[in-house]
Amino acid sequence: LETYAKNIGLAFQVADDILNVEGDPAVIGKAVGTDNARGKSTYPSIMGLNESKEFAKKIVRNALQALDNFDNNADSLRTIACYIIERKK
Repeated sequence: LETYAKNIGLAFQVADDILNVEGDPAVIGKAVGTDNARGKSTYPSIMGLNESKEFAKKIVRNALQALDNFDNNADSLRTIACYIIERKK
């Protein structure tokens, strides 16, 4: 579960960085582009937007693989992992 947790935390951060670039302010409830305006280092600013999206998918795959030894008892964790890269806010 430690591997799952580390990957989920990282995936959440990458997804948050992506939303700050291309999210819909009406949906996420805050302005977009603020990280760039503040000069913050983010995954999209370092890797590029498309590479960041692929990186987030890879991290989620790693998180899901960490649950391979768990049967359907871990389905809620799998759902959370998938939601992280699909979320719009």
